[in-house]
Amino acid sequence: MDIEEIFPPFGLRITCGPLELRCVREGDIREVSELIVSGIYDPDEYLPFLRRWAEDPPELIPANTMRFYWGTFATFQPDDWHLVLAVREHGRIVGVQDLTAKDFPITRSIETGSWLGRGF
Repeated sequence: MDIEEIFPPFGLRITCGPLELRCVREGDIREVSELIVSGIYDPDEYLPFLRRWAEDPPELIPANTMRFYWGTFATFQPDDWHLVLAVREHGRIVGVQDLTAKDFPITRSIETGSWLGRGF
């Protein structure tokens, strides 16, 4: 049995030209963490998030990122889920797109959030 059979979201891939979205995996965490540390918004301007998580000390970001993604994998259920997709351009992670659903079979709605590295 492969990992996509155990956790089907890992098999999801959406492509459009040079862009690809696919579920963040443990092996992506280093690259995502480096992108966060390099900056995803100007801290002196508008704060696009409820918490300044991207401003944590650089040495804490990899472990915090890993805990966040592990938590999304561990709590994923058909009716309540948080799907986090790495956004890749020509194979390189440039950002993240996430989708969250609560009571999905009833509401049939999701919330989204996203960010790109400042260099993109």
